Amino acid sequence: GSDKFVLGHYPHNSLYPGVFQFELVSDLSTKFFKEKFNSIAKVYEIARVQFLEAVIPGDVLEVSLKIKKQLTCDKFLIQGKITSDGSIVFKASINYKLLEL
Repeated sequence: GSDKFVLGHYPHNSLYPGVFQFELVSDLSTKFFKEKFNSIAKVYEIARVQFLEAVIPGDVLEVSLKIKKQLTCDKFLIQGKITSDGSIVFKASINYKLLEL
């Protein structure tokens, strides 16, 4: 954990910042909507975020998504999850809106 952004998060007990965990899920969601719907998707509501375990620099993370619900023709509730070594470390429910390219 020698990256600058990690050093400021508890210098003697470095943690991978939660905002970056959220960004991992958000980036994967954006790519998913581009591939599946050929559309840009933007977050319009963060319904719930849970940080369940500490993520330490160097942990191997696996990010997964599923469409929990299609709210309207252009709005979706996505459930994102990050696991490390078989344990869930992060969960989020995020509402996205599709935009035209």
